[in-house]
Amino acid sequence: MGLQNAVTFGRSVTFVLQNLKGKAEGFEEWYDERVEVLKDDPVCSYMVDLRNKILKEGEADTVNYAKAEGFNPAQLQAVTPSWADGSFIGDQYGGSGFYVERSDGTQEKFYVDFGFDNIETGLYFEETQEYEGPFPEDITEIEDDLKYYVKILAELVSDAKDEFGSEGLSN
Repeated sequence: MGLQNAVTFGRSVTFVLQNLKGKAEGFEEWYDERVEVLKDDPVCSYMVDLRNKILKEGEADTVNYAKAEGFNPAQLQAVTPSWADGSFIGDQYGGSGFYVERSDGTQEKFYVDFGFDNIETGLYFEETQEYEGPFPEDITEIEDDLKYYVKILAELVSDAKDEFGSEGLSN
């Protein structure tokens, strides 16, 4: 869910900037140059495509993983509370935690950070799953791409404020 929110709301930043065209002298030319740079950036371009896919199909193609080196299942049993019906590591969102039965009989996930140094979990974009072997060591992790994308968008907004000032853009 967090991935989907970051991607869809991240794209909204550029929509807001588009609406500022005509509100400050020279903004349109400035913005059009930035759009070309964003289009040429593979991560930014992918995020736009991913946003469109999320909005049209309702989900992002991600693959979860759990990598455990020297992990003993007894470690997990030792931290599982008596009120939990079970535990999980590395679900479809890359999270870990406990299963808890609700009063209506349905099961819900309760996410926690187990703090195990020997377990790594996360998400990868499905399109990058062109590898042979049990673990994708050489593909881009979603978290890194999202951090980069948000950083680019923050810089874009900051540059607009520096160039045109907050007052010039709010008219």
